[in-house]
Amino acid sequence: MACASFGAVRPLEMKLLVLSADGTEPSFDAAKNLLNHMAVPYEAVILRNQPLPVLSANGQGKYQGIVLSTGSLSYFDGSGWVSALSAADWSAIDTYMRDYNVRLASLYTFPEPRFGLTFTSAVSTTEASAV
Repeated sequence: MACASFGAVRPLEMKLLVLSADGTEPSFDAAKNLLNHMAVPYEAVILRNQPLPVLSANGQGKYQGIVLSTGSLSYFDGSGWVSALSAADWSAIDTYMRDYNVRLASLYTFPEPRFGLTFTSAVSTTEASAV
């Protein structure tokens, strides 16, 4: 029986990339604590202070997976909410995931099309709304 070939498997380093918008998200600390507890190697990056790291070099991927503390990696810049990643950074992540067969997980995500979710309406949880 022959197997279909989807191209050569590209090598990956054995660590995760954990991304935070500004380092204040509870999910960022939770991810780091869990990974430390399980002794999983990772690189934590606070994007407000530093750029997106290089994802691959010389045909080798630097991360086996990417963890976002929040879905859009937004933070308040003093006048409004902005993403800590540029459109080019998001594109680089998407390309990396495709080229290296890497998964992305978001620990806290507002429904948005990027993640296949759509916000339809708010739901009230008061007793009066049950009537």
